[in-house]
Order: sequence, then structure tokens, then C-alpha cells
Amino acid sequence: TPYNDYRGVPVVGAWAWVEEMDIGLATELDVAEAFRPLKTLMVWFLFLFGLLLIFGAAAFFMRARYARSQQETLENEKRLSSFLDSAFDPIICIDIAGTILSVNSAVEKQFYYTPSELLGENIKILMPEPYFSQHDDYLQTYLKTGTSKVINMIREVAAKRKDGTL
Repeated sequence: TPYNDYRGVPVVGAWAWVEEMDIGLATELDVAEAFRPLKTLMVWFLFLFGLLLIFGAAAFFMRARYARSQQETLENEKRLSSFLDSAFDPIICIDIAGTILSVNSAVEKQFYYTPSELLGENIKILMPEPYFSQHDDYLQTYLKTGTSKVINMIREVAAKRKDGTL
């Protein structure tokens, strides 16, 4: 507890008895000087705590926004899936390597493959010759030049069913 010294300035004091010398030692420090490190530590603590609160709030809002966008994505996927499954014609989506990413339920009726049998397979599984052999070349040419012979074009071709019939 601070007290005023002979100058009337608030100070804190401490004393200790030194047994070897049979003497007591006392010292006094100004309150401002004595508690300066503690005040500096408190300022840093409050600064870091404020940063923690700011980052925590930002993380909370980002997490909520991410969860909301995930929910919207799931709803959109369900809506798209129900739309695709209601189509009578087979719909097959592939990536740039020709790997089947998604199919609708009409594919099973037309090609006799279950959707799980086609997912991850190359689209060539449904192609008879000469399309089977030329498909990879068509993709490579399109990726290198942008010139399309079959990609992004409406074209009717024969397809091969699971039992080998066209």
C-alpha cells in the first residue's frame, strides 16, 4: 500500500533483516516507478486480449458465413440433382480428362450401368469404336488448341451399353 514520504510523494517501501550483519535494510520507490513494469504488462495484456477478441469475432463470422454457403451449396446440389433425375434422357457430366463426375438416373435405364459403376470411370466406357480410340485425342486437341470437334457441340453418336449392344 503506497504511503507519502517526506516529500509528500506516494511511495512503496520494503525492508529486510540481514542476520549476518545484524542490521535491517529499507528502501523506498516512487509508486509510478515501482509499478511501471506492471502497467506496461497490463497494457500489452489488454492489447493482446483485444486482438484475441477481434480475431475471435472475425473467425466466428467467417465460420457462420462458411456454414451458410455450405448449406446453400447443398440445397443447390439437391435442387440440381432432382432436376437432373427428373429428365428422361441420360445426362452425364465429365471433367477435362473425360472422367465421369455425375450421372442422372436415366443413365441406368439407357445403358444398364448403375450410377456408382460409372462414377470415376472414363466416358470412353460408353463409346464404341472408332470413338473409343479417338476420344483422348479429341480432348488433348481441344485442351491445346481450343478447337472443338465434339466438345461443346450437339452431336448424335451411337453409345455402347453395359451388355455391349449399341
